[in-house]
Amino acid sequence: MTISETSVNIDATSRMHGASPRVTVILVNYKNAEMTLRCVDSLFDMVYDNFLVIVVDNASSAESYDRLKDATQPVTIVRSTENLGFARACNLAIAGLESDPPAYVWLLNNDAIVHQDALLRLVALAEGEKKVGAVGSKIVHMHSNSIISAGGGVINSITGTTKNLTIEQARKRLDYICGASFLIRWDALKSVGPFREDYFLYWEDADYCARLRRDKWALAFAEDSIIYHAESTTVGKGSVLFDYLFSRASVIFVREHFRHYWLVPLTISLGGRVVKRIGRNNFAGVFATCKGFVHGLQGKLQRPGEAGRAR
Repeated sequence: MTISETSVNIDATSRMHGASPRVTVILVNYKNAEMTLRCVDSLFDMVYDNFLVIVVDNASSAESYDRLKDATQPVTIVRSTENLGFARACNLAIAGLESDPPAYVWLLNNDAIVHQDALLRLVALAEGEKKVGAVGSKIVHMHSNSIISAGGGVINSITGTTKNLTIEQARKRLDYICGASFLIRWDALKSVGPFREDYFLYWEDADYCARLRRDKWALAFAEDSIIYHAESTTVGKGSVLFDYLFSRASVIFVREHFRHYWLVPLTISLGGRVVKRIGRNNFAGVFATCKGFVHGLQGKLQRPGEAGRAR
């Protein structure tokens, strides 16, 4: 049986020292315990000292789960026997904080390594701007050291595509914060509500930021908060699973936020992704992209490991 939201009770006293605003860090693990523990180790090397860490294990193997339990750092592990996806797993952890909420929740990808003052910089910016509902980091590629994203990106309402920003661009406009490092003020979280769980994986960060902005919360980018990210290690960037889930989630987002003309950006974005894959002779990717598009329209989901099945 999957752990229900009401049954989770996080002990906030497990990491509550220091005068800084209390932050709860949430990691979602799916069959990648080694990377998750590496991320946890980097968190406990930070200069920020008032935080607790929750790891939601999304139906990993018993071996992977046991490895998480052997963590040398004090973390709270919430285990699900069902792969909940990213948004639902985050909601599960957040629900357990209701009785003693932190000042901020930091959603962090488990395949990341954080710079020592990454959280300090995020919180400092948020504390100085009370209208800021969420803050993003500078995301740096773990191996090439190139900048993947300056906080987040912008969304083209005509083509339905996203674009990561340079530092200079992020200072002027930010449509969404990259979910690899996403600090959310608790008051904003309660105002906007939980993450939409039908995304499963991808685009939930863009959706939440659109809702934050609609609720008059500002988005911000902390230039000195640095996260080193491996990128899409859970599903594999460019894999068939990535193509399916990304395409499916994009349909949900565009139909929700471009309601009066959603067909135009969806058609253009789908066409662009299909043409790219044909150009690479990646016909499995073409099929996965189109299948995700159709399932997004139908409200269906084929979870990882459920080959041939959708619900």
